[in-house]
Amino acid sequence: MKLYIHIIVAFLALSIGYPYGGTNFILLMAPYLVYMVLKCDAVFLPALMLHCASETSAFSIVFISFILLSILKYKKLIKLKLGVLFWILIGLLPIFIWLVITNILNHEMYPPLAVAQTGYYLSFYAFMYGVLVANTFTDKVLNSVYVTLFVTYLLYVSGLIEFTRIVVGFSFLFSALLALFITSHSKNPLLFVLALFSFLSVLFIKEETTLTTLFVSVSSLLLTYLYFKNKNVLVQKLTGILPFLIILVLYVYGITSYLNASKLPMPHKTNIADLQDLKNWVHWKFFFDRAPFWAGGFDQIIEYKHLFPIPEMPDITAVLRNRSKMEISFGSHTTMIELVRKYGIIAGVLLNFCLIYIVLISRKIFSIREINPYTVPLYAMAVAVTIVLTLVGQYQILPGYAILSLGILGVAYGTYQFNTENNS
Repeated sequence: MKLYIHIIVAFLALSIGYPYGGTNFILLMAPYLVYMVLKCDAVFLPALMLHCASETSAFSIVFISFILLSILKYKKLIKLKLGVLFWILIGLLPIFIWLVITNILNHEMYPPLAVAQTGYYLSFYAFMYGVLVANTFTDKVLNSVYVTLFVTYLLYVSGLIEFTRIVVGFSFLFSALLALFITSHSKNPLLFVLALFSFLSVLFIKEETTLTTLFVSVSSLLLTYLYFKNKNVLVQKLTGILPFLIILVLYVYGITSYLNASKLPMPHKTNIADLQDLKNWVHWKFFFDRAPFWAGGFDQIIEYKHLFPIPEMPDITAVLRNRSKMEISFGSHTTMIELVRKYGIIAGVLLNFCLIYIVLISRKIFSIREINPYTVPLYAMAVAVTIVLTLVGQYQILPGYAILSLGILGVAYGTYQFNTENNS
């Protein structure tokens, strides 16, 4: 009961409190948010996910509390073989404290906005939080994550809440859930209907459908299916270093060739009827909607060669296929380049290492067969979204979504470690 009370409070805050209460409401909620984090109990994870989804200063309070919790529990993290990851993140902390102070004092930036500039860095502590609460991630908590994402989707489509990144988590998770029915690991008729609806709504492309949603949903379903078919070697390859090497190759290919790519008109998503149409859509998105931004971000790194973050980093100037220039305010639209561009070579490279390392150690959960089958779609979704968005986006490391990606990966790794210890 306590679990769902906190979730209901979070939904009320997301739909009413944060949109209409402003700073006063956030200050009122601050002690409660800190309390939920420091209790170090997964019973609060779904609620914290919703509070952070508001994309207000509430996420700063939550993630700074994650840092505090990680420091307080550092001996446990080291015991769980996370010493390297912990010390890298803590070692980078002075850089980001300096960045916040500089933005406030020298650039007169509003303090909550200055903290928000460190959001990509803060998000990595969601993994630490997930690891620390993994031993309390019960079946009830697991069920509540499914319920929370479903209700979030319903509230969004009914217009009761604004769009938030975790809305797409419904499509990712429930599409992956379909694999349980394909492999006869579930017979729940309600979940089957929801899973089928979710997957078909992604597969039959609508105006709001994106290639990212399509790829993550299909990838999550595929990983879950392969797990239940005992294709462990293939799962480990698909979630190992190979996809990150492919990402690097695609960066090079896209940046060096997009100006000479075959010109195609912008496809209309609702008119995609066959594989050729889908291929044209992928071609257009890659060469015209991603590669120019990657090139602009990479050019900025080459221009500044900055070892440390540059306060108030200028926007990217992207050279488009027709040689016109476009100012880009939302970054390079890819994780690896954006981390270096935004935070400098030292922090950017180290955070990229941390991201890959997190995926590599978290995927070990798929080597365990004796886990609740309903956790597999959740873990598969977290792995898939982290890998896919490393290429085509960056919201998996935004605080508004990070608990559902890096946080769940932390739960996966913590569960793997606890299972290994119990069986040794």
